[in-house]
Amino acid sequence: MGDITTRQYVLGHSDMELRRLATQSAFWGELTEEVFRRAGISAGMHVLDIGSGTGDVAFLAARLVGPSGSVLGIDRSEEAVKQASARAAAEGVGWCRFSVADAGAFETDQRFDAIVGRLVLMYFPDPASTLRSLVRHLNPGGLVAFQEIVMNSIRLSVPPVPLTGSRRGMGDRGIQAGRCASGHGAQTGCHVLSGRVAAARDLRGGPPGRRP
Repeated sequence: MGDITTRQYVLGHSDMELRRLATQSAFWGELTEEVFRRAGISAGMHVLDIGSGTGDVAFLAARLVGPSGSVLGIDRSEEAVKQASARAAAEGVGWCRFSVADAGAFETDQRFDAIVGRLVLMYFPDPASTLRSLVRHLNPGGLVAFQEIVMNSIRLSVPPVPLTGSRRGMGDRGIQAGRCASGHGAQTGCHVLSGRVAAARDLRGGPPGRRP
């Protein structure tokens, strides 16, 4: 668990950041649900949510699996986990629980039918290594479904305008500077493999491929 305190989320976990994440969730919610449904997440499944924050993605998964399933959301921030747990209690979602843990060092005897996350792999120094570690906790035939943004593929204006390009460059440099300041190495690029799975690389360490 020592890794939790030595590696920090670049944007922090202030009240303002947690409110930003809630606003972000309202924007992405329907698309995230579509990704999870297409991935095959359904009633009775047991799901692990990575980088839960205050629980928005975990609650979405909980609605899909229902009380016959379960969701465990993990996050490095004790404050975020405290808020997520309070929300679960207030909303009566007893099959959705939260725990303070670092995804890169996560250990459990529990096995899951799916591992999910949204806009989280992009903050790991080596997403492929993190995923290879996490899939050890999957049941045979389990799903991996992450919704991520590939920043270097985004065109911010048509036709291109220098100002928008410089703004994106400033954002990229700011995130990278945060990684360096917190001890993170260079980011491994993420490839969207299909509507079902997004991963940093093939989990076996080979070149990216498509899931049938």
